Amino acid sequence: MGVTFLGPIHGVYLMRFVLLLSCSILLAACGEAKDGDQRRVPEAPSAPPTESSPMDSGGVMAPASTAPRTYTWQAPAGWTEVESTSSMRLVSFSVPHGDEVGDLSVTKLSGGAGGMLANLNRWRGQLGLEPVGPDTPGAAGQVAQASAGTFTWWSIVNDEGDPSAGMLAGMLEAPDHVMFVKLTGSGELIAAHEAEFVEFLASFAPADGGAS
Repeated sequence: MGVTFLGPIHGVYLMRFVLLLSCSILLAACGEAKDGDQRRVPEAPSAPPTESSPMDSGGVMAPASTAPRTYTWQAPAGWTEVESTSSMRLVSFSVPHGDEVGDLSVTKLSGGAGGMLANLNRWRGQLGLEPVGPDTPGAAGQVAQASAGTFTWWSIVNDEGDPSAGMLAGMLEAPDHVMFVKLTGSGELIAAHEAEFVEFLASFAPADGGAS
């Protein structure tokens, strides 16, 4: 077989082709080695989820504790202290009358709490009664004197619309707060326990005998 010799020009092209091919192979090998040497940077750990407060979730934040008792009182015989259904209450009593049990609450609010007439009309509205003005007979209420101060109280009964809806409500205004005492039940229960209610109001005294 004869040997074919390439001319000078073809030899140059062949050498360039071989050189380019070798460089391509070398670059590819280097790229693979570089990729293999890359280290994966660990992602920063995500912060643990924080617990949402009741306010965040749309709830209502309950007070840390009920208001301190600054008064003492003496409940009539037959009244039973029970667990309060609201954190606003200082104390709750059940007041039995036949097959019915009335609910008595004692609460304390800071400030003036809107004044006597506003509260009277709020209570009347709870019983389905129309509001009254300051000159309406009975709007001024009655008075029970205690060593803690003067209670103004009202007997409110919806005789015509709902005889089962009645209330005895007392209010003591102090310079920086207001005390409320309220007994709810039927008109019959309210009438039967009116004297005991007034007795309860009169028993209020400053705690430890000091100023309230």
